[in-house]
Amino acid sequence: MVCSSVRTALKFTTWNIYGNLEQKVRESSFLSSLEMFDFLSLVETKTRVDSNISISGYSFFHSPRSKQHKKARSSSGGVAFYFRNTFSAGIKQMESSSEDFIWVR
Repeated sequence: MVCSSVRTALKFTTWNIYGNLEQKVRESSFLSSLEMFDFLSLVETKTRVDSNISISGYSFFHSPRSKQHKKARSSSGGVAFYFRNTFSAGIKQMESSSEDFIWVR
């Protein structure tokens, strides 16, 4: 007997969202496009340290760009890594010398 709830593959995606992640996580169309994935790597998130970027059912690490160009009108850069809560016990963020990427194990 085969159990239909058993998953045979993990699903990953990387996406340059080129936009305000804090705003996008409140949009149902954005969230529905992500729900099929177990792991999400998002770049150009334009977040700040205090950004509320939680997605229901996922844990995450994020690294906003700390410095903004003096001529920039809004935040730029930023990366975020999301993973389903079911993987929380096995995923840890590692130290990094750069805010431009996130290392996990």
